[in-house]
Amino acid sequence: GLIVGVILLVGWLSSRLFNSDTSDFILEIPPLRRPQLSNVLIKTYSRLNWYLREVIPLFVVGTAILFLLNKLQLFCSTSSNFSASSRGSESRW
Repeated sequence: GLIVGVILLVGWLSSRLFNSDTSDFILEIPPLRRPQLSNVLIKTYSRLNWYLREVIPLFVVGTAILFLLNKLQLFCSTSSNFSASSRGSESRW
């Protein structure tokens, strides 16, 4: 409440001290219209296409890394460490 009061007071004082013509600035809001279905479908298709182009290479690289770790038997030792720690926490409950 105090901050709003100070802002109003400063605005009122500045209008009294710096007396000038008022601005002709009017904020215009464009009319809101219902989107056309074709525009929505085109935009959805283009964004989905962009997303898949970004994500599919990451999935392929991640899958290849997990495959190599599994074949080199480095993934088994790591996953057994995680499963052992989770089994230890389950036994406490």
